[in-house]
Amino acid sequence: MAADAALLLELCPTPPPPPSAAAAAEGAEGAEGAEAEEGVQPGLQSSLQAADLDPLLASFKEHKESDLATSERLAAVYDAVTADEAPPLAVFRDAVVAARVAMPTSLQEDEATLEEMAAAGGGDPRARAVLEYRAQRKRQLLLAENILDTYATLKAEK
Repeated sequence: MAADAALLLELCPTPPPPPSAAAAAEGAEGAEGAEAEEGVQPGLQSSLQAADLDPLLASFKEHKESDLATSERLAAVYDAVTADEAPPLAVFRDAVVAARVAMPTSLQEDEATLEEMAAAGGGDPRARAVLEYRAQRKRQLLLAENILDTYATLKAEK
């Protein structure tokens, strides 16, 4: 999984750990057999259902030409939301929004500061690198939020 997708997944609450081997052997022998028949690993199952794919892909398509979208950012969001360990999309969206609003400045403020630094001759390269990184993270979060908002709207229309 790409590093950007992993960073997005780190925002989400951690699911409870899978039951210990002893507990699984004692109480889940029937469930374990059903999982083995379906080819699903215990504890690793995406929250996406087949019905989620059409609105999800449509939401990606809608944001493909966004100013925030790059192929890398789109791939990172897709990898994160379709990962086996991904939480339900509503939980994922809430985590993305929480991370975005927890930042001390907005994307617009960071972009304005970067423009001021460039106009003043570039400024401290370390400060510029930090601001550029922070702006890139905010673009990633906003893109993920926009895609997930569109997904929720499309899903509700079905």
